[in-house]
Amino acid sequence: MFNSTGNNFGAGVIQFKDVQESNYLVLNARLTVDSSAAAYLAAEELEIYVPDLTIGRSTVCGVVCQYKDRGVSYGSAYVYDAGTVLKSWVKDKNTIVIEKLPEFDNRGELTIWIQAMYCQLNQGWNTVRGTKTRLTFTDPNRYTFWTSDSICVIFQKWVFLHAQIDSVSWDAGDADFEVTVQGLPTDIDAEVPMMMSVSYGNDNLGGVNASKIEAGVWSIKGEDRSMGFRNTSNKPFMFAYLVRDI
Repeated sequence: MFNSTGNNFGAGVIQFKDVQESNYLVLNARLTVDSSAAAYLAAEELEIYVPDLTIGRSTVCGVVCQYKDRGVSYGSAYVYDAGTVLKSWVKDKNTIVIEKLPEFDNRGELTIWIQAMYCQLNQGWNTVRGTKTRLTFTDPNRYTFWTSDSICVIFQKWVFLHAQIDSVSWDAGDADFEVTVQGLPTDIDAEVPMMMSVSYGNDNLGGVNASKIEAGVWSIKGEDRSMGFRNTSNKPFMFAYLVRDI
């Protein structure tokens, strides 16, 4: 674990969980950004300054950015939280870069989740075998139904996770979801964004909601679920490289 030493967009100190090898990094961080701040608006790319990393350059990977859009319309609350995947890369051993999109300018507070693998350019791979498991989900209320291609690949210090919801029961209403996950190590503690294909409030972005994985349980609060989460064509999914708390 380490802390950032600065940035060019006006945020505070950013704490990272990390796995650092000779030719790749797995980094986890959650940061908030004021999209109306002068420093953010002036930046062409978002740069995070960090202590020396084990690699000096990386290929491009993806991080998730979200803004919240919530209110009341005709007496009913709505959640139009939206976002997308941004490009990110290691520029040098002390700089992590995140793409900046004009779509997020003046959107209030942004949340960016870094749950990514940064691979060294022009280097071979460490020959380390992971264990692939199929994830199964026990929902006591049968609100959520998950696809069969939900998987986890387990390594000693980190995991790769992909999980997708096939459908959500219409009688779920605004209920909180809490689902036990089998096939996932119980030493994962992370807030993981759920991605959706559609945002009802922004045609240029998809829906993005925060969810929680802790001690083998996945959960998301009903009040945080985007409108359209239960739309079967939205296929909410999560895709993350997560550092284990070992």
